Amino acid sequence: MNPYIHSITIMKKLLLLFFIVLAGGTLLAQTTALQYSRVLIVSNTEQTVPTGKVWKITSLTGALYNTYCTGRPDMLPSPSQWVKAGVASGFLVNGNTIHSILKYSTSTSRYSDNICTSVLGSTDYSSWSQTTDPLVLPMWLPAGTTLKTIGSGVYVSVLEFSEI
Repeated sequence: MNPYIHSITIMKKLLLLFFIVLAGGTLLAQTTALQYSRVLIVSNTEQTVPTGKVWKITSLTGALYNTYCTGRPDMLPSPSQWVKAGVASGFLVNGNTIHSILKYSTSTSRYSDNICTSVLGSTDYSSWSQTTDPLVLPMWLPAGTTLKTIGSGVYVSVLEFSEI
């Protein structure tokens, strides 16, 4: 067999294999692109990511001081008693709270209602204080996701993109 013809045959096969791999990769590639749309500031009024849009939460600012009523830490996720955090910041995604800061004082009152008005007693919950991992942001939210902050005075900066 002529070595020249054999080399050409091998080259043709390798070239064909290259194009098959290239075509397969192209078919598997993501076909949706994102185009910047606008900037939003979300507060404690629930907003929903519109159809055809994607939101990127870039930052969170603000806090609530001695007004944030939350379930007693040792009884979460279904509290029968409530406490006020000394300082709290965060937001809710589809109703799930993501805290940035949640700090309790060494003398924290316990309440029987979720608006923290009927005092039951006092307990030290300072060991339950927490700060969220800073790597929680940025966070991407798909269409249909709801977002709001835990209260007035807390704001989330959002970049909105259109799917094209």
